Amino acid sequence: MAVTQTLRSGLQSLNIPPDELPSRIVGGAFDGEYFHLGVPKHLMDMMLVPEENRDWYTCQWDPAHILELSEGNAINHAKCQHAKNVFSTISEVSKSFSYGKSFRELLEEAAVERYYDDENIEEVQANSANVRVPGHFSDTRFATYSSIVMDKWLNNYPYYYKILNRNMDDILNKINNAPFIFSCGGLRDAYSVLGSMSNAFQKPNIPTWEVSSIYETHLNT
Repeated sequence: MAVTQTLRSGLQSLNIPPDELPSRIVGGAFDGEYFHLGVPKHLMDMMLVPEENRDWYTCQWDPAHILELSEGNAINHAKCQHAKNVFSTISEVSKSFSYGKSFRELLEEAAVERYYDDENIEEVQANSANVRVPGHFSDTRFATYSSIVMDKWLNNYPYYYKILNRNMDDILNKINNAPFIFSCGGLRDAYSVLGSMSNAFQKPNIPTWEVSSIYETHLNT
């Protein structure tokens, strides 16, 4: 009931007369916990909507949350262990370059390429100027965030490789092989689609009937 009371307070701030709420509200999008707590039913009770009229309202599980749950279930499936291993390796390397001496070494590596490669100075300047702060995967962030992490990883990969190779770091063997590199590219492409779909679902005022269209458009990309 506490969640429903919070929703009620938000509605009251809009200065909608209580007797107009049933005709001014057409439904809502909630995450799974709201349904588990019975929030849609409590909301109908709060607005004194008769049982026979409740089917008129559309209360749906928020598609962005469904997408994230699906992605989480997929990545934790036994058949996706390879993808989890790739993410683990990316996290291991990115974390080691995220602070202190190693982060400074990453910046200096980019600066060296930027100012001392005379063969194609314009291209080197454009690329090395974009060295990005390493990203880290999160179980609580949407797919858009994972897409950004993958972009950062591939952007910084040449610098990671050169530093690890120069330092003769054993972890270089994990990232210096074709299966790993191709997997990174494939996962980046997959998460680019998932991230774009997630962003589309999070836009305000999307009619329910457009949700399936968003799915189809992105899955056919």
